[in-house]
Amino acid sequence: MAKLIEVKNGNGITYLYTNKTTWDKEKKIYKYKRSCVGKITKDGNRIMYDKKPLKGLPPKLSKAFGNTYLLNSVGEKIGINNILRNIFNDEYDVFITLVYYICCEDSSLSNAPNG
Repeated sequence: MAKLIEVKNGNGITYLYTNKTTWDKEKKIYKYKRSCVGKITKDGNRIMYDKKPLKGLPPKLSKAFGNTYLLNSVGEKIGINNILRNIFNDEYDVFITLVYYICCEDSSLSNAPNG
């Protein structure tokens, strides 16, 4: 799998390259193949690809939103959230977090993060 690396040029433009390392068995040395993917804009948030985007590179950050949004929407619509808030008072946030964890994760509750 190729690694993504950033190289800042002397003119201030930051370029994005893929760097693939292979082992040459005959010469017993590493060989590197680097190819330019594009450049990073000045704000640093977007990448302007010179070619089509690379496939197979994992995202640096991913956040799940749909599961908890669905559970919260259904709870508000049927009125169970208000009932649970009245029952659990100050512990409602902890309780609802554990309920969402049980519904969304394929894991036992003992593996839930503390805190």
